[in-house]
Amino acid sequence: MGGRAEVHRGDRLLLAHGRPAVGSDLCPRLSGERRVSATAGRRPTVVFVGLVLATCATWWLGSESTPTGGGFELAATLTIVIAFAKIFFIGRDFMELHAAPTILRSAFAVWVGVVATAAVALVVV
Repeated sequence: MGGRAEVHRGDRLLLAHGRPAVGSDLCPRLSGERRVSATAGRRPTVVFVGLVLATCATWWLGSESTPTGGGFELAATLTIVIAFAKIFFIGRDFMELHAAPTILRSAFAVWVGVVATAAVALVVV
């Protein structure tokens, strides 16, 4: 270790000379066994797959061969609605807003709705 004297206790290198290897016990609130739900990691995966499918749908809507019949307004409106739905799910599930206070979750949902409505109005008008 570059000129420093290494202090060993048994086979382990001590990080704090003269002190115990572990500073203190864990907080009592953290002691004990914890069970992990089998479905805990499932929701983010489902949301991620949904986001990928929504991205594919918007890409398909922007292509030449869509069922909108070349209707720019309909394709643009659907693309904007899908984009803001994606924003909502990303904010709720990946930015941890699902665990935020109700007022913050509500403010985010209202913001997404208002801005999405304004964006659609700009395309339609």
